[in-house]
Amino acid sequence: MNIISLSGDYYEVGYGLGKMLKSRIKNIPQYKKIKKNFIPIVEKDVEENISIVEKHFPEFLRELNGFCDATGFDFEVHKKILSGRSKGSCSIFGIKNKDNLFVGRTYDWMKGINDLCTFSFVNNKEAFSSISCSDMLLLPHHKMNYRNLWPGPEDGINERGLFIGLTFAHVKEQQAGLPCFLVIQRILDKCKNVDRAVSFLKKVELQYPHNFFVADKSGKMRIVECTLKEREVVRPEKNILIKTNHFTHPNLKEKDKVFEDSVKRYSYIEKTLEKSKPSLEVIKKITRNKKSGVCCSSGGQETLWSWVMNISKGNYWLCPGNPDKKSYEKIEFL
Repeated sequence: MNIISLSGDYYEVGYGLGKMLKSRIKNIPQYKKIKKNFIPIVEKDVEENISIVEKHFPEFLRELNGFCDATGFDFEVHKKILSGRSKGSCSIFGIKNKDNLFVGRTYDWMKGINDLCTFSFVNNKEAFSSISCSDMLLLPHHKMNYRNLWPGPEDGINERGLFIGLTFAHVKEQQAGLPCFLVIQRILDKCKNVDRAVSFLKKVELQYPHNFFVADKSGKMRIVECTLKEREVVRPEKNILIKTNHFTHPNLKEKDKVFEDSVKRYSYIEKTLEKSKPSLEVIKKITRNKKSGVCCSSGGQETLWSWVMNISKGNYWLCPGNPDKKSYEKIEFL
């Protein structure tokens, strides 16, 4: 897993990222072609996407400008990265007691892209500092496309102790809106707790349906299940909250395609948490379970990274790879 550390205001953060990646970009054979005429997934929605970013997260456009100034990309071309969708079979779950909220997360996607994964620390003086993970880093030997033009976060924690992570929703819809990585970055940058994050998720226009799991140091955790037009909040039952890929809210259960793998992971996590006392060791045990699919290594997918956390105490451990093969490392805010 690559490590990125950035600081400054939004423009300076973007410029720093561009400076860091400039040499990699110019070694990519497709660079000149895409620099001139890159075509995103949703070409017709590009201008509307920009309008929605200006509405909800205008600061990001300064960050993107900084990146373009550092790399030589034309902003009018590169703004087309604002189209994109996260995929994969991920799991996020939490369990709490009187004093602690423990959260686990496995991020699963294509085998063989570990060198696209990044851990980022961003000390933005105009926002909350954050740590986050992404699978969208530019590398010379990878095909350059909409998914790896920007190392946007798939999950993260900010300095106020707010965690957010997403899972893929099997609903075939799309529209102009914020891509998932900008939704997460906006929440990490601007939201101090679960209530603020949920409020934003309820109103923001999304490009694609997703599920978002949020938790904070007060011990509160929520899931927001999202279609393009509907948002439903799922609350813990018996101090347990679980999100795999299928919708669980009664109002949305008929909206998506339910895959056996998602149900299998959910069932295993639920049964294990219900019979266990909350602890980090239980969370680690679940993230390393291959039989259930929570720790993924089949079907062309694998777990690219995993988090175990005591959100209440501000303690975070990251496994930069498959947790069945690699160890967890303690992560500190710099």
